[in-house]
Amino acid sequence: MILAASGAVARRAARPGRRSSGTLSLAAADRRGDDRTVEGPAVIKQTRSRQAGTCTLTFALPAEEVTGAVSVVGTFNDWTPGQHVLKRRSNGTASASVVVPGGTTVRFRYLAEHGRWFDDHAADVVTADGSVVHV
Repeated sequence: MILAASGAVARRAARPGRRSSGTLSLAAADRRGDDRTVEGPAVIKQTRSRQAGTCTLTFALPAEEVTGAVSVVGTFNDWTPGQHVLKRRSNGTASASVVVPGGTTVRFRYLAEHGRWFDDHAADVVTADGSVVHV
């Protein structure tokens, strides 16, 4: 798990009342060809800059869940794959960061190799259109 620095908020995947029966690992979803929600200790970290009026969102997944290239795509990059590729970190995660204006709603999904889309249950809400985070 990524620890949040002061002034940052970390959201863990496990949320009270959220069903986990529809989740499976990215590797398993890739083998089955499913669009699913990733399981495991996914984290979306928010670091706010009051001076700039922005928020840095760091999307982190357990490195063992990430097989091949995975991009985070969404409203912050016009849903363009390859602009924000998750990179393996020494702390056992794969992550990418984006800067967005404070007070916005960010919609996103992950795109893995072979056109496999999946959502992040660490988001505030997961809809049919993807994951949603309120900054």
